[in-house]
Amino acid sequence: MFFALGFVAQLIKSDLKLPVELTKSITIYLLLSVGIHGGIELSHATLLDAVPSIFTAIALGVLLPIIAYLIINKVGKIDHLNAVAIATHYGS
Repeated sequence: MFFALGFVAQLIKSDLKLPVELTKSITIYLLLSVGIHGGIELSHATLLDAVPSIFTAIALGVLLPIIAYLIINKVGKIDHLNAVAIATHYGS
């Protein structure tokens, strides 16, 4: 729904902005929600069940920004600092 709202706002050239406090609150809520849900699910798993997923997540967190940086740098023709900034978002 928010993607559609943003899309329509862009089409009609609206100056739609959410208050900073609201965006911070939404961010904190989502981080807490994901963290708590993940922690609860992880508490039900054994260590041997969790280790492959943990290492996969770490590997993807390291490899995806590197791959993204290489692609952005070659295809996007973007300066180094912005290429790094964009690529690091793929690791988070």
